[in-house]
Amino acid sequence: MVGGGTSASTIGANRASRAAARAVATRLRTTTAAAGAVLHAPG
Repeated sequence: MVGGGTSASTIGANRASRAAARAVATRLRTTTAAAGAVLHAPG
C-alpha cells in the first residue's frame, strides 16, 4: 500500500488531525480572549 495514493486510513487520519487542530485552535482562541479581557480591563 506504500505509494498507492490516498487510502481510506490516510483520509481518516487527515480528518481526525484536522478536527483535533480545530479543537485546539478554538480552545486557544477562547483562552486568549479571556486573558485579553482580563489584561485590558479598565482600571
